[in-house]
Amino acid sequence: MAKSKTKRRSSRNGGVKVPVAIVAGFMPGLIKVWEAWPNGGSAAAREAGRIYTGVDFWEGNFEWRRLWYGTIPIIAGAVVHRVVGSMLGVNRAIARAGIPFIRI
Repeated sequence: MAKSKTKRRSSRNGGVKVPVAIVAGFMPGLIKVWEAWPNGGSAAAREAGRIYTGVDFWEGNFEWRRLWYGTIPIIAGAVVHRVVGSMLGVNRAIARAGIPFIRI
């Protein structure tokens, strides 16, 4: 009786990975909300709503230019994470180098 060949299994580290590009995409919006915070929590919440959705719920209007501080940088960070990090193999190289929890 012949021995069966065992299938080689790859192992993955299931730890937490922080995608730097996506976190960097959140920074412009968080800075704008932080600047609005001294005017009160409601002003900061209003600013967060305006920059992440583009809608000023108190006045009921939509402005595309507000998205440049919130939503568009997040989308750009996700695209960079996907294209540069995953498709070009930078994240794989970072993992092989032994850097523990940071990815592009």
